Amino acid sequence: MMAGNKIAETSFSWTGDDDDDDDDNDYDDDAHCEELLAVLRSCGPAKLQERGEGGVGLMNQGATCYMNSLLQSLFYTPEFRLAVYGFEYDPELHGEASRCIPLQLQKLFAELQISVAGAASTKDLTTACGFTGRDAMQQHDVQELCRVLFDALERSSSLLADAIRGLYAGKSTSYIKCREEINGKVYQSARTEKYMDLQVPIQDCSSLEEALRKLVEPEVMEGDNQWLCEELGEKVDALKGLTIETLPKILCIQLLRFVFDVATMRRKKLSEVVALPLILDLAFLSDSGSKPSLYQLAAVCLHSGTAHGGHYHAFAWDPCSGAWRDANDTRVQVLSAKQCSALFGADDSAEPRAPQALHSADAYFLLYRQVSETEVPRVQDAAIPQCLRDQLLSENQRLSRLQRAYDLHRKLLEVKVFHPLAAQRALQRYAAAQLEALGAAAPEAEPEMSVTVKTSSQRPAAAVQRKVLKSLASSDMSWCRDVDLAAVKSARLRLYDPWRGLPGRPLEGIRPLGDCLRGFNSTATLVMELPDTSGCFEQWQEDRTETFLVLWDKQLGAPSLGSASVVALRLPPAAEATCVAGEADLAKEPTQVPPSTETYEPEPEEVQQDLFALEVPTEPARSHGDRSPLLRTVREAAATLWNLPASSQLALVPLSGMQAGKELKGDDLTLQGSGCEYGDIICVEQLEGPGASQAVQLQYSWWQW
Repeated sequence: MMAGNKIAETSFSWTGDDDDDDDDNDYDDDAHCEELLAVLRSCGPAKLQERGEGGVGLMNQGATCYMNSLLQSLFYTPEFRLAVYGFEYDPELHGEASRCIPLQLQKLFAELQISVAGAASTKDLTTACGFTGRDAMQQHDVQELCRVLFDALERSSSLLADAIRGLYAGKSTSYIKCREEINGKVYQSARTEKYMDLQVPIQDCSSLEEALRKLVEPEVMEGDNQWLCEELGEKVDALKGLTIETLPKILCIQLLRFVFDVATMRRKKLSEVVALPLILDLAFLSDSGSKPSLYQLAAVCLHSGTAHGGHYHAFAWDPCSGAWRDANDTRVQVLSAKQCSALFGADDSAEPRAPQALHSADAYFLLYRQVSETEVPRVQDAAIPQCLRDQLLSENQRLSRLQRAYDLHRKLLEVKVFHPLAAQRALQRYAAAQLEALGAAAPEAEPEMSVTVKTSSQRPAAAVQRKVLKSLASSDMSWCRDVDLAAVKSARLRLYDPWRGLPGRPLEGIRPLGDCLRGFNSTATLVMELPDTSGCFEQWQEDRTETFLVLWDKQLGAPSLGSASVVALRLPPAAEATCVAGEADLAKEPTQVPPSTETYEPEPEEVQQDLFALEVPTEPARSHGDRSPLLRTVREAAATLWNLPASSQLALVPLSGMQAGKELKGDDLTLQGSGCEYGDIICVEQLEGPGASQAVQLQYSWWQW
């Protein structure tokens, strides 16, 4: 029961403009629900989010972040992307399309370039690579994947093979030679081979240059480790090392962070911080000083975690725009100048040409691009094969439509609005359930007196009122047909606990519904409140909690559960009981119906929360202190409510809870101080003379039984 208001059983109506054409577009009769659900099941919500400023992300299948970081790094190599777009699929040569790695990589790169989705799926590519569901849940090495991918592409197409070798392949020579001349000759054994990446030891190295010098530094073989020279037929002191013959246009470097610890007999990760310069001069690696030796850092794949598991993400540089991106699975963002400055250790006091570097303990796989006067090719959308481009543009139209529907459905609230009478009847049912052991019977079952509407969380609460009015006018439910929609001038909506029948905080008509319903998820329950005959509503005070009272019926010899005998009063706590409780509870505020044209603008510091990440509260928020009313306040409020003589002696007897059957004595104790808890049913009995309360006797008899 809404204390202080006599709720008429006649009718209700809404003020304001009934024309709410925009509300009709809140949802499209669930037209897209099935399609949305299909996309959500297969790809998750990232597919239905809009493409970000940084580009399209990649979905993680469970443990495929290593793959995502590599693919994003390769995507921002324009020459490689153009080579992939140049692949022409032939079923007779390449077999089934779903098993053709170049074709699936081509499709994925095209999605990254022109899709409107927030993220793309790599499932088709992993299927083509022969991955199983179990493989997707196991993390692999990003450098190993790079080699496997390049090898598969080279075997699939001579065009791709030439492109990969031209971009990523270099030549190195492994040698062993005598430390000194023997018989005027330096005997040696050498083998020149192609390399696709350099595996660089970083232990005890503070910079990449130091680690690379360590890579090519010859090892002295002497003592028990002498080299057996077959040509001489004897062991001699020797030097064993590596010479870099040629450097590729795109140099891949793996930092050897994972090593085997002999002491623990386990694999471990080295946490050395290594400085990675933005501009790297590799002249010291090659004997020929005339060859281009300056390299620009183009991508960094980082691994956070341990040798037994962790997470990969990548920083990738777009040579066409000059922007750095942080690609972390589905999230791709362009780094600001400030972020780049922090990332690469810029120093305002340094010389303009002083090299900057990324200092990282997680950097694992690097891509360096050869600095050249030749302009980096720009990859236009026209480079994507026409058939694939048309397919993706058509898919973009579908996705755009689904994204709008998804965004709309995420903002939709399903609001169930109850008739004013429903609150009182729910309160009666709650009391009957609490007193069932005493023989109380709940009211007979009735049709649920509510209507359900859907509306956007961005709309004002007044829009819900208009939608409810329309629903009532068009409903064929019997109780709706009995409602006179023009009988009452105004009404307001309040939050509602349908279990106890408790109205909560009123909704402000001009505020967005989502702001009014903070703390609720995508569904909410409200109740309609009617003003009294003077046009006033119950005054709402946030810090008060309900006191549940039932009136004792002398004739029945039991508590009455009639509509006028069960109430939930919001009484002032003991610290604030400065006026008569009944007057405080029955205070009114004038009806205020804002104009329908008024808009609500939140305060600048106000944060709009995500309604769908929160849970529905089950009871009003309560402070940790004693906020319950004095027993005197309860008696005075009960006497006022039920028109009992001021001189009446009223007994307060809890019928539920820990104090059930014990009369609450005194006036200056609070309900909580008397041992009662929130939700306990308190029976109010008018005593005619000295003697025990009948309510106490009833409880005593029940316990004895």
